[in-house]
Amino acid sequence: MKKKWLIGIVVMMILLVCSSIYFYRAIYGDEEQMMAAAKALEEEMEDKYGIHIIESDGFYTHMVGYAATLTAEDGITFDAWWRPDSKDGSVDFYEEEVWRKKGLSVWGHADQYVPYVEKVDLNVGYRNEEVNHIPLLTQAIDEVKDTLWLTLYVDLKVPYRESEAKKIEEGIYHYYEDLQNKGADGVELIVRHKDDSGSYMISPDEHGKLPEISSVEDISSKFDE
Repeated sequence: MKKKWLIGIVVMMILLVCSSIYFYRAIYGDEEQMMAAAKALEEEMEDKYGIHIIESDGFYTHMVGYAATLTAEDGITFDAWWRPDSKDGSVDFYEEEVWRKKGLSVWGHADQYVPYVEKVDLNVGYRNEEVNHIPLLTQAIDEVKDTLWLTLYVDLKVPYRESEAKKIEEGIYHYYEDLQNKGADGVELIVRHKDDSGSYMISPDEHGKLPEISSVEDISSKFDE
């Protein structure tokens, strides 16, 4: 009887250890698989884009699965999600990061006009996902912007204050005016106050057309609490 009891305890301990290992890997992933994913993605991205990867860091999340953060020789750092069984290959964000870097280098100068700028970012999407954008990667951002959905986000360090509104609106107007001169016509602009206290949104209407902006008052009318 005692022997059966000991066997039962040993079996339970083995099951507990196996379960712990399973749940740990389900949450944090397997270290060897992360390394394998990073290596596979490095090779796949080099072949896909003709680039040289100088750094790769594998990781795992429950939502994404095995993935890696890769840095190319051209300075672009991007994530790629490993999909070894997909006929379409892995999912990666190299192209988006190329456009983001190019766009910010030309249009990311909001702090030259708008006070209290904390951060400027550019969100990149595609008007037609079926188009092969890889041949366009060497072109300037203003030459390919019509094939992309581009939104500039400007985050401010301060919450909305009525006493500061006019100064900020004047800055946004002059910044937007300069964006048009630098080929950013058709690019959406959203300026966000801290603490979700209000935003200025120059966004397309239901027909995809951006509003006419010809004065500071036009900027004021785009404020959304």
